[in-house]
Amino acid sequence: MSASLRALAFAFVTLVPALAAADVQTLGQAHVRVRPAPKPLSHLELFAGLGITGRATSGTPTGHRHDYGYAPMTEAGARFLFGDHEAVALGFMTRGYFFQGPGFGRRGYGFRTFGGDLVAAGRFLFPCMSGSRHRVYFGSSLGLSGAYLDAGLGVGGNNEGLALRRAAARELDHGALGFVFGVDLAVHVRGAFVGVGIDTRQLFGLRTPAARTTMNVATLRVGWALDRRYAGPAYEYDE
Repeated sequence: MSASLRALAFAFVTLVPALAAADVQTLGQAHVRVRPAPKPLSHLELFAGLGITGRATSGTPTGHRHDYGYAPMTEAGARFLFGDHEAVALGFMTRGYFFQGPGFGRRGYGFRTFGGDLVAAGRFLFPCMSGSRHRVYFGSSLGLSGAYLDAGLGVGGNNEGLALRRAAARELDHGALGFVFGVDLAVHVRGAFVGVGIDTRQLFGLRTPAARTTMNVATLRVGWALDRRYAGPAYEYDE
């Protein structure tokens, strides 16, 4: 019996310290403690886009594109996302956009529009579509949008209805506030990415007959994504 107790005590004294130090590797006289690889802490995406927007504005004259129109639109923005897991990241996005009329306003415009968004945003990994060299992400956003709409003389018509169009250009300049909802799909290869997005905006005019403006936008985006990771080395050395 005493021999069995001595063997049990020897095993306890020998194995417990070894199990407690299982994550320590010996290299010469130095002990190397292996830590997990750093995980993404936050993500910054910078992007620019070119798209096409369809706009409809109520309470405006008809016939010269004050009431509706299609135009190319440019945008630029940044998306800030947080989370220690690649599959899901949440944060916010800021974005500015501009458009005026067909052909970037060379043939006139109904409204020259300067706008911006401040929205909550999320990014979700598609693992089944991703690979070792690329990642595919689905994104969504919802938040506030605002714009200043500078009314012009409209599109085409030469001097037809010029007095009415000049009155519209004077009286329909206005600011507007509302909301925007959007979705996007992007492919990331290392830091670069390319994607497409669809956004819809509802803006409500402030002190103007142009009570409401609806914008539906389809955009092609390119950009660069940066990851900020946990600080600290991946290994710790104990002499």
